[in-house]
Amino acid sequence: MPKLEKGPIPLYFQLERILRGRIAAGEIRPSERLPTELELRNEFGVSSTTVRQAFKALELDGLIKREQGRGTTLIPSDEKKVSLKLHGAFQDFLQTGTDTRLKLTSKELVAPDKAVIADLNLEEGEAVYLFEGIRIESQSKKLLSFFLAHVPRAIGSKISIKTDKDNPFLIRRVEDAASDTVYRIRQVASALPADARLAGIISVKKGTPLLVLKRVYFSREGKALERALNYFPWEAYEQEIEMAMYGV
Repeated sequence: MPKLEKGPIPLYFQLERILRGRIAAGEIRPSERLPTELELRNEFGVSSTTVRQAFKALELDGLIKREQGRGTTLIPSDEKKVSLKLHGAFQDFLQTGTDTRLKLTSKELVAPDKAVIADLNLEEGEAVYLFEGIRIESQSKKLLSFFLAHVPRAIGSKISIKTDKDNPFLIRRVEDAASDTVYRIRQVASALPADARLAGIISVKKGTPLLVLKRVYFSREGKALERALNYFPWEAYEQEIEMAMYGV
């Protein structure tokens, strides 16, 4: 029986990738029925929810269609919509992060500024929790970045700043607190010179260029779960993104 690994990569995402691989390899042909929910549960030892989430992702990409009484089938290529996807960024980010630790240093209920309100789609006057901390390399204990995140009040109230050695990502704690999962991420990269506070935290000279990565995490329904900023010394961050065309 194929096994899915419990860890930072969600089970439904692992199952989705396996099904995509089978489709690409021709193991599932156009108009052919995919394994049923029960068959996949038995094959991979996962829940119905995991299978449904994997199917939903494939359906949203126009690869499959689900019909009452007929099951789930692969859509012929001449009926598919062409879409451009970034593949690898999120899972690579998670896998790389498993060699790091996030140490949260503070948690505070604050009034968000206009940028946070816009990113999290908040109502005016709605408070959020602000988390701050540092990310360090697990073995060397080298500081990698300064971390800052805003989380909706109802979710952040359930999250402790106590270090979780088995979970290097705040977003995983956010998912647990929200009883929801991340489906989409918007990332914006920018640069700014380190002010006195950031220079002291990251141990660089004031004015040193910093790479700033803003990530806003959304659920499948489009609900914003977290807005995170990571401040890196410019030479400390490298990212590789592979782009693939699906539906062609």
